[in-house]
Amino acid sequence: MKQASAVANEPIASADPAFFTESAPRVYVLVESLDYDNFLTMDLQSRGVIVDTYFRSEQVLASFDRSRAGCILLLLEESSIRSAKELITRLKFAIDRACLAAPIIVYMKYPDISSALNYLRYGASDIIGKITRDKSEQTNVILSWLEKSELARKRLNARYEALELFNQLSPPIQETAILVYQGLSNNEIVDRSGKKLRTIENRRSTIMKTMKAKSFADLIQKLGLVLEDYPSL
Repeated sequence: MKQASAVANEPIASADPAFFTESAPRVYVLVESLDYDNFLTMDLQSRGVIVDTYFRSEQVLASFDRSRAGCILLLLEESSIRSAKELITRLKFAIDRACLAAPIIVYMKYPDISSALNYLRYGASDIIGKITRDKSEQTNVILSWLEKSELARKRLNARYEALELFNQLSPPIQETAILVYQGLSNNEIVDRSGKKLRTIENRRSTIMKTMKAKSFADLIQKLGLVLEDYPSL
């Protein structure tokens, strides 16, 4: 189980807004409770973060922008444990299904440790509110998760790009690419496939060009994004 850094009382370093080089990050505030200190919104906006408010989870998912880092800030009622479980579970399922890099951060004004741990078990990434030491720390928690969202977003984009290139290969050449990723040499691939050495050499050249690999290491990294379920030898 991934515990919240605030729950574990670990120090939170302030994120550098310059980290987000492509576009401003975005926080999607999903309002289940109106008991919310607007200081957090204003502090995030002062650091270049876009903050939008929604009242339905469907609106958040429909509005989520894949081109920028983003997280969902869920404002919960203090006593809605069962509804919170259903909401967080539903959100987490939709996020995973859509392959979104969208951590869920729960805001409660007076959360207790037991409730916080339950929310983490349901799929929340972190808890903020009175459990954090001060208001600026709440902002830093969100910025830290936005950094993680950006890294995950870039990895997802790289994977989609690699998959698109991989699908341009013919099925026989894809099979050779899998063997290359597994660590087989040209001669070993010849023994495994029954093809001629020249054929395998031509296939490897085609794989390098099609995958736009700058080096063998770059090729393995790109193939790894596509072939994560194939173990290397």
